[in-house]
Amino acid sequence: MSVDYNALLSLFASLFRSNPPMDAKTIQERFAPFAIGNNNGGLIFPTVHILRGNAACDQWCDFMAFYNVKHLEYWLGLCNQFRADTLMIEFLQAIGPFGCQEHPLPVIEYVQRPEFVLVRDCTMLELIHLYNMVTIEHLASYLFSLLILGIHLNEQIANDILMIQNQGEFIASRLFQGEIDGMFGASNGASSFISGFGSPQNTYDSEHFYTTISGEISMEQFNQLLSQEKQIIQRSQFLGNSTPQVIAMKEALKLPETYTSYLEKRGPISAMKVGPKVYESIALGTSTRRDIITKAIDNREVHPPVNHEKKKFQGGVSGSKEKVIQAIPLQHVPVFGPQANYVIQKFSDINNQSQLPILQI
Repeated sequence: MSVDYNALLSLFASLFRSNPPMDAKTIQERFAPFAIGNNNGGLIFPTVHILRGNAACDQWCDFMAFYNVKHLEYWLGLCNQFRADTLMIEFLQAIGPFGCQEHPLPVIEYVQRPEFVLVRDCTMLELIHLYNMVTIEHLASYLFSLLILGIHLNEQIANDILMIQNQGEFIASRLFQGEIDGMFGASNGASSFISGFGSPQNTYDSEHFYTTISGEISMEQFNQLLSQEKQIIQRSQFLGNSTPQVIAMKEALKLPETYTSYLEKRGPISAMKVGPKVYESIALGTSTRRDIITKAIDNREVHPPVNHEKKKFQGGVSGSKEKVIQAIPLQHVPVFGPQANYVIQKFSDINNQSQLPILQI
């Protein structure tokens, strides 16, 4: 996927012109709601595993992880007080010489002779000179780029200076299911960055699972069904109307925490939630650091094996700390969720039971 950075910067400028004044948090929540990376003061900036380039690119990611975002919020607040077509010379005269020296801004500076790249912060006067800013909307576009993408990119910075390898997938990971993604349009109802899906196909349906577990079922059978259901969810491209059920089953299925946060968070646009594999391919692209999302515990079974104590209970059932599902009789409500018809007990709480615990629906 090729990226037209001039078009993106023009879009950021138009967002500033056409919307009421927005603070930094609102900008990120509206246009980059599901971006992952370093959380710096509530704003998410990319890591070196998500934005892959040369050593200067790594320096930027490290630098932004410790940059004080209050500076961005300050300059954005000032921009909101001026018209978009206000000349920068008028803006500088309004804030005065001392104001121009306060609240440094992050830049990537390229020096041709001798050739080297600097990642640093600078004053407003330096910023205007480096990026040839003429009006307030140019400054606003720069600020929007930092808040939405986590970096200010144009053709030269992306291709010649940072030599970014995964430009298309990086932009997708930032804009996924935000308002800009909605502007691009998507025939699949999920995202314009999901290619190859003309319509919502392979959509997960939880009805079969709930039909299967009706009646009496042993804990072993229940665990097996959960394992199978997790595999089905992993293969699903979309969750459709079963999204609330997947959220309710998140603890039992041991879904990655980042993915469940995505499911639970309401985005700025009405977009269909995608399956774990599709989300991971968007959020991380071809990054080799899958452990950013998938932790070791998430690769284990639905109910991982536990250590058994030497003491044995009556009936030959070995002592275990594993929690089991015990029925609540005469109730017919969903299995998972806040009104679920099960309670969690330990083996030691089950009086004189030699048989396996069962789930009565």
